[in-house]
Amino acid sequence: MKRLWRKTRVFWEEHELRIVTMVGFLVIGALSFFLGSLHGQQWQQKPLVITRAEAPPQIVIETTSDSGGAIAGVTQDNSKISTENKPVLNSDQSCMYVGSKNSNKYYPPTCSFAKRVKPENLRCFTSDEDAIKKGYVRSKGC
Repeated sequence: MKRLWRKTRVFWEEHELRIVTMVGFLVIGALSFFLGSLHGQQWQQKPLVITRAEAPPQIVIETTSDSGGAIAGVTQDNSKISTENKPVLNSDQSCMYVGSKNSNKYYPPTCSFAKRVKPENLRCFTSDEDAIKKGYVRSKGC
């Protein structure tokens, strides 16, 4: 027993500084972890819940023709004005792609750029081929 005690005492005298330093780092690390976890519980937020989006709205158009065959829209005072290819929103046919008459780009109706097109400049396309035939290029942004 004395021999074990002597070896322990010699080991302690040789490595006392290293042992105390290591124990100090472990105690400081443990305290920091526990204090950080207690502080983090105060700032805990509600869990993030991801839900599936509803079906995207479809843009639909109605085009009306007067006796001359031109496409006409209706203003707020219900008087008819004759314009070329001016769509009026309705539920008769769906608009697969949307473009502006002031641009050569076309977009899906759910695209943020499509939502910025003014109604008076709106062009409706039933397919990619329809838009390309009319000189439009698909937007790379959507």
